[in-house]
Amino acid sequence: MLCYVNKLAIGLTKIREVVALNVNKLAIGLTKIREVVALNEQSGSNHRFLDSMTMFVMKPEDDIVKIEDEERVSILMVKDVTEYFHGTPANKTMNYQK
Repeated sequence: MLCYVNKLAIGLTKIREVVALNVNKLAIGLTKIREVVALNEQSGSNHRFLDSMTMFVMKPEDDIVKIEDEERVSILMVKDVTEYFHGTPANKTMNYQK
């Protein structure tokens, strides 16, 4: 059983790393879009374009926040499962002191 828990923890860690990397890439892309919108605003460009881009950027920003929140919850769940099967570091310290 512990073998499966270890494999699951390793798999979830890899998935978390991939998700974090992709979220970071999205955030960088959104920053670039914001820069383009700001430049267009300064030059007095088409307001319809600016409105469209502003709406376009808002959705992914909300999604990124949700993904980051879900990532935190997932990490805590993996930690809880790992501690359940392997014990907490505090319990191990107490066991060594007995």
